[in-house]
Amino acid sequence: MRKYVLQALLILSVFLFIQGCSDDENNVDLTKVGSAAAAVPAKIFFNLDATQAAVINLSVAVDAESPESIGFEVKVADDSEVTTDKVSFSRDRFSIEKGKRSFEWTCTVEADAVAEGVKNLRIDVISQNAGVKNHKLEIQVEKEKVLLNTIVHVTGMDILVNMTGDVWGSVDVDGEGVAGFFQTKVAVGSAPAEPRIHFDNYGGKIIGATNGDLIQITPLEEGALIGAESDWIANPNWGSGDSYVYMPVLYSDQHQAWLGKTAYIGAKLMINDKWYNAWVKATATADAVFTADEMAYDAAGNDIKAGQTESEK
Repeated sequence: MRKYVLQALLILSVFLFIQGCSDDENNVDLTKVGSAAAAVPAKIFFNLDATQAAVINLSVAVDAESPESIGFEVKVADDSEVTTDKVSFSRDRFSIEKGKRSFEWTCTVEADAVAEGVKNLRIDVISQNAGVKNHKLEIQVEKEKVLLNTIVHVTGMDILVNMTGDVWGSVDVDGEGVAGFFQTKVAVGSAPAEPRIHFDNYGGKIIGATNGDLIQITPLEEGALIGAESDWIANPNWGSGDSYVYMPVLYSDQHQAWLGKTAYIGAKLMINDKWYNAWVKATATADAVFTADEMAYDAAGNDIKAGQTESEK
């Protein structure tokens, strides 16, 4: 499994300064010791599949040698958005001894400290000397958002249908036929017996327009939405007795919108007993030879755009 990526080695410093200390080291006015600088902006970044923790160097310092020992406690703040059990310190108590200038320690953040998105890790640096101010550090912890691709993309269908051959081109998903292309010259309800090329999605709704007892399929441009707000046409399955409207038409003497184009069919397809929003890409020559080699549907039941192969949400 791929390790997490930490954007950089993050060094975070808290500087303490001593205001107007007495020349006599043994007569120090601790009320004049205060925190001077805010935390340096920093961020911990984890990839989605990160498993290794991030370790960050931290330090506390004074601008001159400490006039006396200054003790501190370090802990995850109560208002931290990252829980305590996902964060640990190399030491949670330390002191800057008399005559010293700084103390360094490390903070370890587990890779699963944040499920996804950005959370603030807040750390309290608490002085054990009443006259020394406490300080709060804040570090952003980010983990890439989970983006599952729910779109199933099928390629290599290699379908060809024209007006001269009695051909059935099956659109298959995992070995199951979910739709197909064919040509016919038979009468359909009130529609006369004339040459037509059809796309059959077995009674599923389709994006198009009715013309008598036929549906004329709309050629969709890439990026067109196929979903709840689309112009769906009901398409009762043949033999249901509900309507003669069936076998949507890609080409006929009355419907030639596809000729010379590469476009997308927007349809509902029945896959594993459920209806899904789907597109099927088709190319038509000027003399009504149709080829189709790819399609896709959203397995989560979401809307899909014509030509889309990766989830956007």
